[in-house]
Amino acid sequence: MGYVWIANMQYLGIFISTYESKLDSAKRISIPPHFREVIAQFGESLYAYPSILNKCIEVCTPSRMSSISAHIGSMEMFSKERDEMATAILSTCHPMQLDKKGRVLIPEFLLDFAQISDSVSLVGKGEVFEIWNVNNFAQEYKRAREVLNIVS
Repeated sequence: MGYVWIANMQYLGIFISTYESKLDSAKRISIPPHFREVIAQFGESLYAYPSILNKCIEVCTPSRMSSISAHIGSMEMFSKERDEMATAILSTCHPMQLDKKGRVLIPEFLLDFAQISDSVSLVGKGEVFEIWNVNNFAQEYKRAREVLNIVS
C-alpha cells in the first residue's frame, strides 16, 4: 500500500495518489494515513512553501528540504539565480508539525497563495506532496493529461 518496489526488493515510501480533505475552522487539514506513514519515516516534521511551478502549496520532509537547501547552496555564491531561489523557497518556508490527530496547521499566507478557503486536494508527487484548491487541481490534472496526450 503506497510503496514503490526497488531493485533489491525493499520498498521506498513516497507520496502517491490524490486525496481530498477540508480545512477546519482553525485552518488545519487532516493528512491522509498513507502520507502520515511516509512522514513517520522522517519524524513528524514537514516543511511547506509556495510552489515554484503551480498555484499550490508544496510540502516536503526535512530530508527533502535539506536537499533543496544544499542545491541552493551549491549555486554560484552571489548569483541572481541563487538569490531568487532562496527568496522564492527558503524565505517563505514554514515548518509544520503533525498533531496527535494527524492534522497540520496551514498558515494564512500559504492558503492565500494557493487560493484555498475550504476543500483541498492533497496530491502525491513522490518526494513531495502538494495542497491545492480542489477546483484548481481538477483543471491542472486535465491540462497535464492533455499536454501528455493522455485520454481522460
